[in-house]
Amino acid sequence: MENIVQVEMTSLEIADITGKRHDNVLRDFNNKMKPLLEDALKNEDIFKVNEIKYLDKYGREKPALCFNKYAANAFMANYKLEHAMAVVTHLNTLENKVAQQQEELSVMKNIVWTVINGQNYVNQTQALKMAGVKHPNLFMRYLKDNKKFHEDLIYDRCFLVNKQVGKTGMDRCWRFTKEGFKWLLTNRENINDWVEKQKAARKSYNF
Repeated sequence: MENIVQVEMTSLEIADITGKRHDNVLRDFNNKMKPLLEDALKNEDIFKVNEIKYLDKYGREKPALCFNKYAANAFMANYKLEHAMAVVTHLNTLENKVAQQQEELSVMKNIVWTVINGQNYVNQTQALKMAGVKHPNLFMRYLKDNKKFHEDLIYDRCFLVNKQVGKTGMDRCWRFTKEGFKWLLTNRENINDWVEKQKAARKSYNF
């Protein structure tokens, strides 16, 4: 089964494409589309619009919206045809970009796994470095400090296992499974972001 490419665009992008002020785009949504979404609960899985926040040029937190492609296309029915076509073109470009990234990632997974000879388990540091995790040691440290995350990877999804590497039961170390390594490759950007957030949080609390 092929992966479904899911793309989104924000009300800020719609404002940029249409040349309208962002507050007017939000007003149009609240006046025209929001009531329809509230009445069409059976379609809530089709037309998805989420409230998000962004910082304006003065550093102030402001509201914005994030539309999935179906909601974006429906919303643009209220605008000029040229603007609606521009949004469709933008979404199509995003879909092609994401599809290409997914294909490249799939190829990279197969290549990397072939390079390490299809082992069932990979040394944790080696796996993290090959997957593109910037701070392997910090990731493992923060992972162990986060009990819920740690147990999820080890016990629930079995991505990380403690394997015997020597002749005695005392000679053990952590290894990523094949599925765990694929998870690292797929989520390396999110993992790197998570590590940076953990670093910042510990710095603020002087950990």
